[in-house]
Amino acid sequence: ASSESKAFVEAIASGKGLGLGKGEAREVRALFEKAVKRHGTYAAWAADGRGVDRHLFGLKKLVREGEEVPELFKDEAFGKSSHWELSTSQLSSPYFDGWGYGEVVPDGYGLSYAIGDNYIRWTITSLKQRTEVLKHYLAEAATEIRDVLEAARKEDAEAIGEGKAKL
Repeated sequence: ASSESKAFVEAIASGKGLGLGKGEAREVRALFEKAVKRHGTYAAWAADGRGVDRHLFGLKKLVREGEEVPELFKDEAFGKSSHWELSTSQLSSPYFDGWGYGEVVPDGYGLSYAIGDNYIRWTITSLKQRTEVLKHYLAEAATEIRDVLEAARKEDAEAIGEGKAKL
């Protein structure tokens, strides 16, 4: 998560951009674009091997049976930070109709997704048997984002129309 994604989520959760005020959808779209850009930066860092969580995971796996586990790996904060209740991955390609993987912790969810020009497709796995609840909220969130982006497009068109009217 980032401060950019937090700002976007707070705006959406408040109802901003869903027809409450003039220009709000464009403001929320700008927040969305900043959050997407930051996510892209984080993803590029991870792909480039600059993600610390995988490095620490690898170091922990190097501890051999019978060796003393370093204190870092016994720390409560480390344990919580490496318990991924929601494990996500995306593979967007026209050559894959669907794909997925299992949850990485017994009380978690595996969420694979693909983004196309006119769709978002996801596969949810879980031992919790509550995948329908997550599916519902994912669909609701995706619909809200689509609605804000469409409202912003309308605001763009109206602003262009207002500009022409002033000429």
